[in-house]
Amino acid sequence: MERALSRTDARWLTAAVLAQLLGLILTAVRLRQLTGFDAKLSFPAAGGLELVMNGLCVLAPAAPAEGLAYGARQLRRRGLDKTRTALVLGLEQWFSYRVIYLVAALNLLVILARRDFPVPGPWPAVAAVLVLLALAVTAVAARRPASMQHLNGAWARVRFWAPRPSTEELSLAGIRLHETAMKVVGTPRNRVLLVGLSVAGHLLSVLTLFLAMRAVGVVVDPDVALLAAAAAVLASSIPLLPAGLGVVEAAVPGVLAWYGAPLDHAMAGAVVARVVNTVLPAVGGAVAVWTLRVPPAPGPAAVASGRAAP
Repeated sequence: MERALSRTDARWLTAAVLAQLLGLILTAVRLRQLTGFDAKLSFPAAGGLELVMNGLCVLAPAAPAEGLAYGARQLRRRGLDKTRTALVLGLEQWFSYRVIYLVAALNLLVILARRDFPVPGPWPAVAAVLVLLALAVTAVAARRPASMQHLNGAWARVRFWAPRPSTEELSLAGIRLHETAMKVVGTPRNRVLLVGLSVAGHLLSVLTLFLAMRAVGVVVDPDVALLAAAAAVLASSIPLLPAGLGVVEAAVPGVLAWYGAPLDHAMAGAVVARVVNTVLPAVGGAVAVWTLRVPPAPGPAAVASGRAAP
């Protein structure tokens, strides 16, 4: 592995860094679209906020909780009320993870049709189909106000320590919340834009892994790179293990080695990818914390909500 690292091709490495940077730009654009232009969130501030939430805070033990808490505080200071802030951050996670699961499920079906798979039997195909069905069902449910009413009622039952509103109040609150969520995602055209930004951002993260592997001499097919990226996402989701440290570096080379890549080179590529997609964003996030420490004056949304407050 040391020899592969010492021979890292600077051209492919530069391309991987540029892919990671472009992915960050697209996520910043998505955040700006979700917050709306009445919020006092400039594009550089959106980029800095993404670096903190998805770069620096990814290394926190309870990620993504720390990143979401930081993002909520920054958005509130920049003109968004509590409800809209929660919806913006929740919808950002919604679009990100749905795209990841969609691409992973479709790619898994392609892999199963074309190649051997480490897990025998029909269960991988069944899992992929179930994921696609779940995505379709939740997409339909998200468009119905009744779904938000049910969720609002369930949340009220979970908060057993708080006074529980009446059924009518919960129903009306659910309808209002759904209306606000629809305003956040905007017109059908804007929703298509949000999905496109999410798909492009995820594919750029996969491209980063692909280019990092090329930098150390590992050439893989796109479907294998997508599978390795899905394995990295699952490994990085392990609780209390910052960014899946150690597990990702084992899972990604394992997937690539199964499909013919030299194990030592694949391990070197995983290290290079870790530097590009984790270490560099974390450093950028540390710098962004400093630049975001003094927010601008409250925007029109904050002024309007302040006037409406009793």
